[in-house]
Parts: sequence; C-alpha cells; structure tokens
Amino acid sequence: MLTDRLSLPLVISLFIAMLFAAAATAEDATESSAEPTRIAVTEWLALDDPATVATPAFADGYEHLLDGMTLAETDLWPAVGRTAHFPPGRVATWKAHSAPSDLGSPDGGRALWLATALSTDRFIDATLVLKSADLLKVWVNGEELVTQEKVADEPQEARATLALDAGSHRILVLAVRPATSSAETWTFDAALEVAPELADAVAFRASPERPLAIDDLLQPTRARDVDVSPDGQFIAVTLRRPASPTAGGENWIDILTPGGAVVRSLRQAPSSFTWSPKADGTFAYLSSAGGGQQVRLGHAKRGREDTIVRGLEDISDLQFATAETLIVTKTESPDADERGVKRYRDPMDRWTYRRNRSHFFALGLDGSMQRLTASEPFDQLQDVHPDGTHLLISRAHYAANRRPFRRTELIEVEINTLAARSVADLGWFNSATYAPDGQHALILGSAALFGGAGSVLEADRIANDYDAQAYLMDLQSGDAEPLSREFDPAIQDVRWAAGDRVFLRVEDQSWVRIVALDPQTKTFKTLDSGVDVVHNFDADGGRLAWTGSSMNGPHAVWTSTGEGPQPLLDTSSERFTDVRFGDVRDWSFTSAAGDDILGRLYLPPGVDESAASEYPLIVYYYGGTAPVGRGFGGRYPKELWAAQGFVVYVLQPSGTTGFGQEFAARHVNAWGRQTADEILEGTERFLEAHPFVDADRVGAIGASYGGFMTMYLQTRSDLFAAAVSHAGISNLASYWGQGWWGYLYSDAASAGSFPWNNKELYVEQSPIYAADKITTPLLLLHGDADTNVPPVESHQMYTALEVLGKDVELIEIGGQDHTILSLEERRLWSRTILAWFSHHLKGEPEMWQHLWGTDEEPKG
Repeated sequence: MLTDRLSLPLVISLFIAMLFAAAATAEDATESSAEPTRIAVTEWLALDDPATVATPAFADGYEHLLDGMTLAETDLWPAVGRTAHFPPGRVATWKAHSAPSDLGSPDGGRALWLATALSTDRFIDATLVLKSADLLKVWVNGEELVTQEKVADEPQEARATLALDAGSHRILVLAVRPATSSAETWTFDAALEVAPELADAVAFRASPERPLAIDDLLQPTRARDVDVSPDGQFIAVTLRRPASPTAGGENWIDILTPGGAVVRSLRQAPSSFTWSPKADGTFAYLSSAGGGQQVRLGHAKRGREDTIVRGLEDISDLQFATAETLIVTKTESPDADERGVKRYRDPMDRWTYRRNRSHFFALGLDGSMQRLTASEPFDQLQDVHPDGTHLLISRAHYAANRRPFRRTELIEVEINTLAARSVADLGWFNSATYAPDGQHALILGSAALFGGAGSVLEADRIANDYDAQAYLMDLQSGDAEPLSREFDPAIQDVRWAAGDRVFLRVEDQSWVRIVALDPQTKTFKTLDSGVDVVHNFDADGGRLAWTGSSMNGPHAVWTSTGEGPQPLLDTSSERFTDVRFGDVRDWSFTSAAGDDILGRLYLPPGVDESAASEYPLIVYYYGGTAPVGRGFGGRYPKELWAAQGFVVYVLQPSGTTGFGQEFAARHVNAWGRQTADEILEGTERFLEAHPFVDADRVGAIGASYGGFMTMYLQTRSDLFAAAVSHAGISNLASYWGQGWWGYLYSDAASAGSFPWNNKELYVEQSPIYAADKITTPLLLLHGDADTNVPPVESHQMYTALEVLGKDVELIEIGGQDHTILSLEERRLWSRTILAWFSHHLKGEPEMWQHLWGTDEEPKG
C-alpha cells in the first residue's frame, strides 16, 4: 500500500493553491500579477490502519479498483477518535498526523484515507494541485474533484479549480497502491495555490470545529408534520430529505413509540396520513407509488398493509370519520377553453386553481364509495363530527364590491341523509373545529368576526384581520362567545382533544408556543415546549407532539404528556456536532413614541466586542403583519449571516401580530408609516450601543412586505451602505391590482383605501414615486414565477434606478414563486445575498464576481 514516504505537504500545497487562486481577485477586483503562493498542509487525519484492497474479480488489471470506493455518509465528518467503516464491516479510527509519511511504509494492495479541513474567512478562488504516482481520489465538501486512475513510474500532477465560500471545507483523500505496483516508494503531494495577498485568509486544521454553512440548512432530513394516535401510543412523523425540494429528494412517514422507537416506515410516496378513531393503531394514507393513487390501510403493530382502493385520481385528502369509513376529498380542475381564451369571472380568476372544485366521498374500508357533495363553489372540509355523523364544510364566496371581499359560509352536512344546513356567514375566517360535544365549534378568525365581538379596540380603529382570535360558536343558534379578547398572542391553529383539553399554537411576540385553553374559564396556560418556535403540533390520547426549533437550535420532534417536553426525534444533530455558533441575545429599545420595540442580535462566532468598528451589520425585519420568529434557519438564516462574519440585528416594529390587538392594528393603512421610523431609530440606537459594529457598513434586507420596506427605507435614509429586497412591492397600486392576493391582502393592510380615494397612501408610500431619493446600492431579487408579488414590482424599481444612474442589480430566479424552494436555486439565491453584502459591506467583490461577473463581463 503506501510506501515509506507520503508527502503531505504536497496535498496541502494543492489545497492552498486552490484557495489563493480564488483570492487572486484582489479587493480592487483585478487579477494579481504575482506568482501564487503555495501553503502546505501540516495537519491531517488518517484512518489508523490502511485497509487491504483487492482488485475486483474478473477485472483486467487494476482499472476498476477505485470504482465505488467511498465512505458512508455518516463517516464523512472526521475527527480524532471518531470511527469510519472501510471496507464495509471493518472499523478504523481517525488519528492526527503532521504528514502522511509518518504512517510508515505499507505494502501494496492497501488504501489510505486522509482528511483535513480548509478554513477561509472570505470567498476565495484557488487551485488544488495533487501529485502522486498511484491511484487517487479527492473530494472537497463531498464533491469528487480529482480522480487519478493510472499508476505511473513518476508522480503525475492533477489540478482542480475551486471556488470556496467563507467557512470550513472538508477535504477527503483516498490513496490506493495496487498490489501490482512496482514502485518502491509512495509519493503523494498536495498543495493549494492562492494569490499572495490572501495567504493570511486560509488555514488547514485537523479539528472538525467549523462555522455554520449553507448546506447545513438545506441538506438535512427535516420533520414536517406530526400525527398522534387516539390512544397516544404512537406518533406518525412526516419527514423530508433534503429539507429543500430536489429531484432526488424523498418524503416518507415514520411511526414511532413515545420512546422514539420506529415501528413502521411508510415509503410508498405517502401523504394524507390519518389515524382510525378505533384507537387500536390502525391508520390509512394516500399513496401515489407506481402511478395513480391508492388508499392503503395499515397497523402500527402489524407489518401488513392492505390496499382499500386503487386507480384513483385527483385525491387531495383523507380523514377517518368512523372506524369503518373515511372521508375522501377529490379536487377536480375544469377543462380549459379550446379557443385558448379566458373570460374572467372575478378578480380571483387569475388564480390557476380558482375554478377547481372539491367534492367529498365516503369510502368504506371494504372499498365501497359514495359521493357526498356536488357543488360549484370551492369547498373545504374543516372537520368531521366527533361521532362521524356530520361534516363541517367552509365555502368561500367572493364579492369585489364590498368589504371583506371574501366571505366564508360555514355548512354542516349530515352524512346519512346528505342534508346540508348553513350555520354561519363569516368574514376573515381562518378555521373551524368541532367541540367534543358536537354542538359547538371553535372558530378562528379576525377580531371583526361576529360584529366585532372579539375586538378590544376603540370604535374608530380597524383591527388587523390577520391577528386571529378564538370564538366558541353554538352551531344551532349561531351565537358566538369570544375566548381570547384579552389574550395578546395571535392564534395560529387549534387541537381540541377529549373533554375540555383545548391546545392552541400561538404567535407570542417572536416565539411560537403551545398554550392550553380552558374554554369555560377563558384562561390560558403556556406549556413548556423546549423550543423557541413550534412549527406544527398535534394532540390526542393525553399526549402532545410537535416539531420545533430555536435560535441556534436545529429542528427536532418533541412529545409530552404534561410533565415537560421529551425529545422524540432528532434528524440532524450529528451534522451540527462540530458547528460553532455565535451568541444570540435579546436587544430592545423604547422608541421616541414611547413603544417598546423588541429585537435581538446574532453575533459571529468568536466575536471581539472590544474592537472598535470591526464588524459589518445586517438589519433584518419584515414590517408586515407577522413577527420575525426565533426559529432556526429558514429562508433568511440569521445564523448563517453571522457565521460569515456579520453582526445581525432583528427587530419587531409596529404592526406585527403577537403583541396584542392595538400593536397589530398599526399595520392597517400604514405601509411604512411608523414602522420605518422604528427601524431607522432602532438601527441608530443599536449602533450607539454596540461600538464594535461599523456604522459605515450597515446593510438592510427584507422580503415580500419586508422587501417593500427595504425599498421604502432607502427613499427615507442614507443610513445603509447596501440593501437587498426580495419580492418587494414598489408600487402599491400595481400590486393591489395585479398580485394574485393583492387586493385581498390590501383589504386588510389598506382597509377601505383604494387608488381613487386615498392617493396619498398609494403614491406617497410607494417607493417607486421616490426612486430619485435612493442612494443605496440595491439588489432586487425575484422568482420569475412569483404569483403573490409579481416580478413587475422589482422590474419597475430596477428600470427607475437604471434611468437615474443608480447602483442597482436585478436577479430573477427561474421557475421559482414567491418563495425560493428548489435546492440548487435556493443555494444560489442564498449565496447571492451573502455575495452582495460581502461586496458592499466588506469590500470583498470576489464572490459576487464569481457568481455574476462584472459590468464588463456579466454572467447570468
């Protein structure tokens, strides 16, 4: 295998060459004329006992010796003392070495695994140069970049160009000496070539400790939903890997005991999981495996599954009604006009699914099926009666000439007779859930519901209709009792277990919590969830289960029977074992208007708070009608920005829900009024309180309504040195009339105001009309398939700033809607944001130029 000499310095040289090549683009964005610097690798890990490898049977020589030779994914995070499996079934331990040569002189027919970590504090281009006379494979961050498949008498050189973001990069080397090799010595050298001015930016380490990376947020498996069985003995967890959608991704459902043991794993493309009320572990789900759709029946305690019915189409949901009957929702799309034309029937007809119709069927476990409803309006199943005798259905009605433009009719359908009865006509309705007595329903919706019964505002104040309240409604009389008038958190969803056990998931300032509600006394008790943000939850059989995350605390699944949270499933802890996070602290201020404006800051790992004006700052906000939550990762990962050397300040300005009705109502007819003042004041106060932050290097970023806020803030101030607006609104009037939800959202945000009766709001608060005041370099990002905020909103601002000769960039992400979801697009989009801020706040244009080129030689 390896002979008496293994030149580690060569490997290091290679890696460093790569780093410095990237750095060759100096801060002045010109290529360095100096010869690249080579930096030797002085810290390595190696599997302690080189493995014996044989030539594959029937192979002609050693030509297939490297084929398929890899480590298991779980072994790709080397550290001293950790083990890896190679070949399969054999366990070896990683040990530290200053150079491969100190491993001795192994015989031929052996394979050596080496690893090191290359860290860089900025984006860098580099060239990895490897020299070896033997077989070689090299991976950087899991991507195979170098393969040398021939044995030579003299060392051969292989080169690979790398582009490395700031952070830590895993380099893994497999070196193989065939048994037939006649070479007397093992030669292996690696170096990284980089521009001389960037030599201090890179280092090699055997330690696995590292900052957070983009793929830490995109690649792990993540729990998406939980369903508790009626007896509380099982929890079905819906999982997806990777977290962001990709062609090679997978969705499945694991059924676990409360102790975390997996008793069943459903891999047949499962969806619409539902437990039988029989409480014996029986479940059903919809499968699309093998073409078409089928309803499958299984049991948590038995391995066999049965297919109830197959060959279905357009099924969108399943729900048990009784132990013998399922309610099936079928959503049908009408045929398009053969002439290729469309006559709009209402403003919402712009939705591609506006004319879809949902119908409900009863499906027996024997496969028999009966249609229950046939209607023209779009219906949604809200709940099934506790005894399975009735359906509670909501039917949306739109009328463009009155407010609210959307009203919901709540209808009860008796399953045996199919008699339908309208029980309520509601505006700004969210959801309805049967009470266990079947005579009442818990309604979630605006404080304006039921004649404003849920409002605590003065008569002349308009409630923020997104600030959801809870009501207990009598299904016979239609009378409703408000339950949460004095309860400040905004209610997101509800689970009503047996008896009076009502559990709510609520938006409580920047936390999302589980709260127990006693509907008789109207009292609320916050439960300990063990996380800052509960993403979804379920309750039944005396058991709660939920998925959640925290600041610097990745997603996990928890459960409880009332005695505190117990961890149930952690799908990514191993990946984060070596990640070093910076501190996260609350930081709030009292505004000039006398309001407490809550916020927090994220610090880079190892931050030096004694330094003066050392760190750039990114200010993040939404400004719309929801707080910026304390969950981990997400589309705008503050932890990642901090890992890249930015201090991040998040604040919750006026208008957001979760802080009480009065605070939320400030969102109505504001569009930046007061909110912008608070963001600007908060940023200035933050800079005063944190002298280690550079007041001349401050960036601003927001999305959707927050993207609007980004544009609007730049018309108000030159405080920021760079800004990013994703899917922002530049013209309130065009958004109102064009976005799929524009006039519906504006029905709440601009209640009673229209372009013809409130020109001051629609003009003075629209950033496009003050584009000439913008001096900040502005990056506009948009999915080109955005139906919520159409791309024209960024197009208008881009055109205006180009005409004005301002510093502006517009980048559209193909095939993406309001949210950038697909894996590769999400990765590029996230890196683009970091590249923009690195360019303008750090004076490091290399990453931007790598992704998007220069004005003279643009990319994309």
